Amino acid sequence: MDYLPLFADLKGRPCLVVGGGNVAARKIDLLLRAGADVTVVAPQVSDGVDALVKAGQIQRITRAYRDQDIERQVLVIGATNSIDVNRSVYERCLEVNIPVNVVDQPALCTVIFPGIVDRSPVLAAVSTGGRSPTLARIVRGWLEMRLPSRLGELAEFAAKHRSQVKKAISNPTSRRLFWEQLLQGPVADKVLAGHVDEADRDVADIANQPTRF
Repeated sequence: MDYLPLFADLKGRPCLVVGGGNVAARKIDLLLRAGADVTVVAPQVSDGVDALVKAGQIQRITRAYRDQDIERQVLVIGATNSIDVNRSVYERCLEVNIPVNVVDQPALCTVIFPGIVDRSPVLAAVSTGGRSPTLARIVRGWLEMRLPSRLGELAEFAAKHRSQVKKAISNPTSRRLFWEQLLQGPVADKVLAGHVDEADRDVADIANQPTRF
């Protein structure tokens, strides 16, 4: 295993993007979706990045990158068209142990961005370790077709009923069996079909019969 898959909590945490073009814009979008506090450093930026700055969604430093820019950052993205700048970003991050990703240059990364299937809060991530981004996109496409569009709603449904089920079924093994059956059975099918009220009633009925598990 070349990389350890991790999911980072970036909500409200400072992340730096070096570069302001279209490639940088794609990484900024991902960081914003994760709730990060994003700063861009670049002499020029694309219209899309500029719009985010004007909307107050990100901050901008309007000049070339300097090593001190990475201070207090929890993640740094290098997305310039200059190999020298990208390498400088990478080397400085190595010195101070800040995770860094230089777009499309695996040799200049300590972390990489996987292909993402977003069914929040359910996330599936696919990576080939930089060997074949095309293959990663293909596998992601397979998952997109197979994972239900309401899978995230099923996860939220389970979270909503977690305390109720724990109270009704105290034995951990029995409770695990309950969830395995529920999340693969008719109740889950109702949630995935959008019939959450019916599924809520079914869980209440089942939880009132804990001896079944």
